[in-house]
Amino acid sequence: MVKIEGLRNNLVWFLRWAIYPAAIYFLLYIILIYNNYFIGNLVWWRAIPVWALTSIFAILSVTFTGLICPNRKYGNFFFLGIYLLLEAWSFTHEIPAKTSLEMILRIWADLSIITGFVIAATIKVRFRKI
Repeated sequence: MVKIEGLRNNLVWFLRWAIYPAAIYFLLYIILIYNNYFIGNLVWWRAIPVWALTSIFAILSVTFTGLICPNRKYGNFFFLGIYLLLEAWSFTHEIPAKTSLEMILRIWADLSIITGFVIAATIKVRFRKI
């Protein structure tokens, strides 16, 4: 019985590590597409309040997706580091091509995603064993 329980725990651990990178990548893609193509096409006096309300959902979605990771500190900070490196490179190459509203919304989206990663890495959640 102990071997079956250990195998089941290892399988769940492996599945969580397999699902987490794909889920976080898909979620970041959806947030940035929503930010660039939907919110970025609104006028500034509509775009800023709409993103102010929906950035809370972005923070919560990154946080709850980060809870999938079996080792939350290592996994979330690792993907946060990768995200920051790629975003810094992309951000510096797109400065002349973007409008000021798009840059403000992008910075705000980046701060929301970073906040979600940090909350997911530092939150203490206790799960009940059934």
